[in-house]
Amino acid sequence: MLLLFALVAGSSSVWATDNVTETLTISDYASANSWSNNTKYTSAKVGDVSFTASGSTNTGKYYTSDDTWRFYAGESATLTISVPTGSTLVSVTPTFTTKDNGTLSYGSSSVTSGSAVSVSGTSAVFNAGSSSGSTGKVFFTAISVTYTPGEKTDPAITFNDGSVRVGKTLNLSTLFSSNSEGTVTYSITAGGSYATLAGSTLTGTAEGSVTVQASQAAAGNFNAKTVTATISVIDPALSSIAITTAPTKTTYDEGEVFDATGMVVTATYADASEEDVTASCTWSPSGALTPSDVEVTVSFTHNAVTKTATQAITVNPYVQPLSVTIDMNYVWLGSGNGKNLDAGDLPVVKNDDHVTTTITDGTSTRPRGDADYIRVYQGSTITFAAPVGYCIKSLVFTTGGSNTWNAPTPSNGSLSTKTWTGKAPSVTFKLSGTCFIASVAVTLEVATAINIDITAANWASFSSAYEVEIPTGVTAYYAQQKDAENVTLKEITDGYIPANTGVVVYSATAKTYTANITTTGATLGETNLLKPWLTAGTPTEGTYYTLAAGPKFKKSSGGILAAGKAYLDLTGVSAPELGVDFGGTTGINAVNGSEFKVNGEYYNLAGQRVAQPTKGLYIVNGKKVIIK
Repeated sequence: MLLLFALVAGSSSVWATDNVTETLTISDYASANSWSNNTKYTSAKVGDVSFTASGSTNTGKYYTSDDTWRFYAGESATLTISVPTGSTLVSVTPTFTTKDNGTLSYGSSSVTSGSAVSVSGTSAVFNAGSSSGSTGKVFFTAISVTYTPGEKTDPAITFNDGSVRVGKTLNLSTLFSSNSEGTVTYSITAGGSYATLAGSTLTGTAEGSVTVQASQAAAGNFNAKTVTATISVIDPALSSIAITTAPTKTTYDEGEVFDATGMVVTATYADASEEDVTASCTWSPSGALTPSDVEVTVSFTHNAVTKTATQAITVNPYVQPLSVTIDMNYVWLGSGNGKNLDAGDLPVVKNDDHVTTTITDGTSTRPRGDADYIRVYQGSTITFAAPVGYCIKSLVFTTGGSNTWNAPTPSNGSLSTKTWTGKAPSVTFKLSGTCFIASVAVTLEVATAINIDITAANWASFSSAYEVEIPTGVTAYYAQQKDAENVTLKEITDGYIPANTGVVVYSATAKTYTANITTTGATLGETNLLKPWLTAGTPTEGTYYTLAAGPKFKKSSGGILAAGKAYLDLTGVSAPELGVDFGGTTGINAVNGSEFKVNGEYYNLAGQRVAQPTKGLYIVNGKKVIIK
């Protein structure tokens, strides 16, 4: 029994773990780890031995010129060498050169390059110093470390089961933990049809159960070890979504688009699980916002099931500046000294104040080369148009240069000296002579009404960019073709002239009527041959007709058609003049009272009985009658 004990006890030295020597060769390590010149590197590792530099600016820098890792005494530089827990250091043999009285010490002992230093414990600290106390450098070229490994044991590994949705990914390293530093690799050992694996990233492809193996390599005093975990690939139905964090911005100006920054949308599934799905959401409206947009609808779709949530927003209406000045030098900057303007040079929309300006006949309109104004020549036109929802209230011209001013003729309203006043969506001026214009001050007002001018002829054509209510005392008609020589005017009976619609208006009293702007969305519901003409100019159609006294329509001979009027586009019709009927209305060129009374009583359009008719439109025996 004693002999057996002796054999076992004596054999322990034979079975002891052999010492391990690891050498950090700076040139080889730097090359393998892409160390670059004059860059600070604070750590290195060879096998299970760690090397850590401590110091400030220069300590731990690598220099390619001599393949050295440098430590500076003035920075209280130290080099700490560590081995795994359970191991014991035996010796350290540094190879180095010195400069500026540099020294290397371990504790109180000086260290000589190439000499082995006896050390102990799991770490040892070497100090870079100098005989003078302030200078000194140590340049390591190699460090050899010998240690006695501790007894190897299995690492304590935890690899938890988990789950992942179809189409989503799971980082397996979040389920794995170990007290070993050994490299970990993952592999699928069962259920490969339900998921794919790339590195540590598992992607669910179909509902099912996947077995994943985690293999950790040996490291330090730890053995290699393999463990497994079960990952469930699930695909629960989408139950709902909610905006769990509101977006940073919820108040907008008209024309802006919704900004989802800061918003968090959380989806809840049938298994009560939740997921941040913000990045996969869409929303409506996605374009320019208007004051009528009080909320944004956020949508998320999973497996063809879509759920929505709403986010309240406020959209402030755009407020048009009511007074702006258009500098004419803005028109021609960059066009060249004295160069005739062409389409590419003419002003379009001045974005900061939204007033549109257009000049025609560019071949005779040019910038003045020595001053900030533009010369507009005879035969040209210049148009100013307000943005939607506004009317031009006044235009004040400022002349430039020699103050040449040949008053242009406005398409509507009047021009007093250099000031136009009125109320219109746009105003066009035709130049009868040269004008030197430096700037134009434009005053706008919110559009609430449009003027309808009816002259002594009692008839006029009309169109507007806005829907308007037909004023009391005015009758409005749209046109349909009867034959090659006549058109039929049909009365609008619902009380509204739709926006961008050409009409003919009648009143027995010649005056300017105020037509209130409305927003009912009125439409004619039938074909209308009258086209709106919102900006003064010449229509491009080959054959068109404008309203003349009678009423009748005459074939156009060209020229400028005023803004706010309407015309007939009858391509293929060549008659010089078109007659008008009212779908059964009788036209009477001459009539006396006794002849008229024989046919019955007559009433005006207001429904009042008229004892003696004059020129105008009346109702007799249920039919409309024109007395000319």
